[in-house]
Amino acid sequence: MLVGHFMTKASDVVTCTEWDPVLNVIDAVLDHNISAVVVNDKTHKPVGIITKTDLVRAYKNGVNLHQKVGVIMATNLRTILDTCSRDDAAKFLEKNRLHHAIIVDKEGNFAGIVSVWDVASEMAKDSRAWPWNRTVDGRVAPMMAGVH
Repeated sequence: MLVGHFMTKASDVVTCTEWDPVLNVIDAVLDHNISAVVVNDKTHKPVGIITKTDLVRAYKNGVNLHQKVGVIMATNLRTILDTCSRDDAAKFLEKNRLHHAIIVDKEGNFAGIVSVWDVASEMAKDSRAWPWNRTVDGRVAPMMAGVH
């Protein structure tokens, strides 16, 4: 299964700008029941990410909730190609100790976002499909005899 088949597509990702107040991001996280908001520049290119952990840390540190998001966002974005396999995405997230990764297409354009929850959910679907396999595009197909 490729990341591009189960990621949250860019058109569905909740985003903000680095000039939005932190309070707006908190509202977005709660309103949409999500764990991260992608921060885009004026051209809609991701320049940062804000996670629930970032918001809790900001609160603990006494950040003014009317302060701009750019002050607390993480800017060291780690990206994965939309053609990356689910298992390679899991390894990437684990190796880099990330809960979210920005997905890009082969041209480097923002394609979406994936979380550890998305990866775990896809792995669970495979375990429920046994003794069948899922094809790269997610369809369930019988296992070929002698192939494991």
